[in-house]
Amino acid sequence: MTPKVTVAGAINLESVDGSPAELVGGGVYAACASAGIAKTKLIGSFGGDVSGSALFELMSQMDIDASEIFTFKSHRTFKWSIHYSSDRQEVLSETREYGDYESMIPDPAPFSTSVLLLASGHPFHHQAVLDRLMKEEETFIMLDTKAVHLLKRSADVQRILPHCHVVFLNEEELVTLMDVFHFQSADQIFGSFVKLQMIIIKQGDRGGTAILRQGKRLNYKAAIPYAGVKDYTGAGDFFAGTLAAMIANRARSSLSDIISVDTLKQSAEAAARSIGYVGAAKCVQLLNSKKGVCYEKIEN
Repeated sequence: MTPKVTVAGAINLESVDGSPAELVGGGVYAACASAGIAKTKLIGSFGGDVSGSALFELMSQMDIDASEIFTFKSHRTFKWSIHYSSDRQEVLSETREYGDYESMIPDPAPFSTSVLLLASGHPFHHQAVLDRLMKEEETFIMLDTKAVHLLKRSADVQRILPHCHVVFLNEEELVTLMDVFHFQSADQIFGSFVKLQMIIIKQGDRGGTAILRQGKRLNYKAAIPYAGVKDYTGAGDFFAGTLAAMIANRARSSLSDIISVDTLKQSAEAAARSIGYVGAAKCVQLLNSKKGVCYEKIEN
């Protein structure tokens, strides 16, 4: 069955505040969020230095198509540790090379999907997936990038942006992309990218702002139901995955009809639920036994 949502994103080892490292990542979080709403496939890879058995079990239990999750035996898995205090601090980051990624994919066949979410992964990975996409004109493409890629791989990200209908940016990434800090700068991005229909500015616990090409702006509040949560890992990915699935389920509607304050609030609620059930410190496996909990109504 052709998936409604295909997520291409990072699979890596994450450790929060000294917890045991988990094989999770932005791609995994986004796919788990989407899978509760729409048929979902995950494209990603990890190295031969870790076992993927728990990850594949998670994919099976969440009914996520894992046929394009590849293990590259000769490569090490990307690993990072994080410490949360008043702000997030990256403690350790171990990278791996991506230059031969495409050549290592066994039989990289073309594919089709209603919505393609390029989750928080490497631009080289995103480009390799885009190159295989059939009927791009019929596919709704969303990009959730990172400040580090805008700084170090700006040219690669700039090549991907013209393909995208929606882009997710936090305030730091908006500054990096446009070299100016003001929501008016988001409007400038529309002038550079004809296909782009919406920019979502993520503002953490302050919620965010969705800016549509038509000039419409929607402000939404963050939903934070858990007092004292220290691991926010994956919340932004859950937001993107939830929104991608809702767009996929209403693909015949116009974007202005799909995107509303309620739609954005539902995505924010899913993100808020996720910080209690996913993230390196919480163990993503908890989501197996609590499938659907991220989509329950949050009473504020």
